Parts: sequence; C-alpha cells; structure tokens
Amino acid sequence: MPTLLLSARRLCERALTDLSVSVPEAVAVDVGVIQDRGWAVIECNAARGAGIYGCDPVAVLRVLRRACGPRTQKSAESAT
Repeated sequence: MPTLLLSARRLCERALTDLSVSVPEAVAVDVGVIQDRGWAVIECNAARGAGIYGCDPVAVLRVLRRACGPRTQKSAESAT
C-alpha cells in the first residue's frame, strides 16, 4: 500500500475508533494534508452521496448497503 494511502487510512482508523468522536454507521471521510500541520479529517458526509473516486467498488457497495438498508437490518447487523 502506498505511503500516502497508508497514512490516510491510519488517520481514519484513529478518528473512527476514538470514543469521543460520534459518526453514523456508514460515512465517507475526506482527509487531506494541511501544510506544516499534517493529516486532518476535512469532512464526513453521508455515504450515499459519495463518489467512488478510485475506491474498491465492492467495499463501496458494502458501505452503501449499510447506509441505505432498512433500520431493522442495520440493527441486526450491529448486534453481530
């Protein structure tokens, strides 16, 4: 995995595992590098409105299913 992608992924993992950060179950996270500061989360948006932008289409479909599925389905999946 290229270094920039790995760094971006690590930032997202840290943000999404931080218990003080509240996010919906399925989001698109935009990250970027701020000059002289380093990596930062730029914004989070509903997954259903995000483009694929070079992502693995199978992974994108899993996120969209999670974001757009019926509530009962999401609740059952969250329990497992």
